[in-house]
Amino acid sequence: AAPAAPLVPEPPVRAAVLLSDGERRLLAQRPEIEDAYALAPLQQGMLFHTLKQPEGLHFRSQICFRLDGHLDPEIFQHAWETAAARHSALRTAFVWEAVDQPLQVVFRQVELPFERLDLRHLTAEERERQVQAIWQADREEGFELTQAPLMRFHLIRTGEMEHRLLWTYHHLLLDGWSLGILTDEVLALYEARRRGEEAVLPAPGLYRDFIAHLQRQDLAPAEQFWRQQLAGFSAPTPLGIDHAPEAGGRLHDPHGTQEVRLTATTTATLKSLARDQELTLNVLMQGLWAVLLSHYSGQREVLFAMAVSGRPAELAGVESTVGLFIHTVPVRADVPPQAPLLPWLRELQQRHSAILQHQLTPPLLLRRWAGVPAGTRFYESFLVFQNYPAARVPPHGRTLDLAIESTRGATETPLSLVIDPAAELSLRINYDRGRLRDDTVARTLGHLQTMLASVAADPDQVLGAIPFLTEAERRELLAPSAATAPEPPELDLDRMSDEDVERMLAQLLAAEPKEA
Repeated sequence: AAPAAPLVPEPPVRAAVLLSDGERRLLAQRPEIEDAYALAPLQQGMLFHTLKQPEGLHFRSQICFRLDGHLDPEIFQHAWETAAARHSALRTAFVWEAVDQPLQVVFRQVELPFERLDLRHLTAEERERQVQAIWQADREEGFELTQAPLMRFHLIRTGEMEHRLLWTYHHLLLDGWSLGILTDEVLALYEARRRGEEAVLPAPGLYRDFIAHLQRQDLAPAEQFWRQQLAGFSAPTPLGIDHAPEAGGRLHDPHGTQEVRLTATTTATLKSLARDQELTLNVLMQGLWAVLLSHYSGQREVLFAMAVSGRPAELAGVESTVGLFIHTVPVRADVPPQAPLLPWLRELQQRHSAILQHQLTPPLLLRRWAGVPAGTRFYESFLVFQNYPAARVPPHGRTLDLAIESTRGATETPLSLVIDPAAELSLRINYDRGRLRDDTVARTLGHLQTMLASVAADPDQVLGAIPFLTEAERRELLAPSAATAPEPPELDLDRMSDEDVERMLAQLLAAEPKEA
């Protein structure tokens, strides 16, 4: 009998993606390209804005990892190279010339830019300055979008058992959910190779399957839903706390980031409240941002953007696929001052559930159905709730601890509020420093903290009564000035009219920072 043929794993089945004959001929002429397919809707928008402002910092994402423990740099670099070989997104570039539509092309092989530095000879202060200088220089370098990989690494040794990994990449490639997939795999690959073993990892999902899924969508139900949701929309809700850019002014770094954390006690109380009321923490944050935005803008009805995961549950392997799935959808909310908070949040959650049924609608179509003119901003603020899956690599047996120390990113939105629901809930605002002053953003974070603490203490409030001014701002408003009588009138801020609060808040936020 003839010997049995060796068992060869079958390649994954590839979903059909629509390409023109010209695009297929182009691929046949480029043997170094493994695959090609169209862009997801959010990728299309990112590519458009990147090409429109090639010198801007939009969509350049950075993560600083802290690594504690004994590190073998060769094995660690090899783990990242193996991850790049597994996931097509890490080998992807973008082409838009000589094709019928912009394409993302996957190269068969890439060489990861991986620079190693040793700063142990410097003082702690010098090391920190050097790390920040490298990070900023890498941020400003930019990418050639037609060449993969669209990422760079700096592995910096800062102590005997401590390293920093600076990772700069273009947001076109992947989303926050993908970061958890990659860090899990890199740690598993590293520890296995360190032991002289091969890591056993599941077959990665294919991003092209997601593109094919998008192309199969029937958008008729989505159009009916969104036209109803956006009926009567006329203009983006103004922030109400921004200022006009200075003429001729140019900031060294136009993108700012500030972050605060709630106490563990307040965080636990809010999570318990949401669970008891059958609400998500995400919807609670959406509601409080809508209330604060209503105060700032002076408008009862507000509209802002929300990030959704974009990973369709019916798509096999989607939870382990690396790529850009995240989508942006508008959230429209009516904020009646006398409405009780909890019933209002339940209504908001019902709308949130309906939105998720149509979350993959292309943003360009949303703008068209809303009647937003080309070149007009759809929204001024953007909310991101980071509900990514927890790390799945068990700490037992690991020789290396890897944790995100800090992140930097920039989008086209003047203000992005990023919520991380950790044990101490984190509120981070990324903002355009040409539109928002640093002290104004610090006050906004303080207002959110005040509202969250108030709701944690007493959720049975009406929307208009939820306090947002900090104690310092209350004292400033109540403090007598030189032009007033020695005894100021007694003010109960919780009972003041919306118009009075808005007037005083506008005066407070518009005031220039005082000289020390």
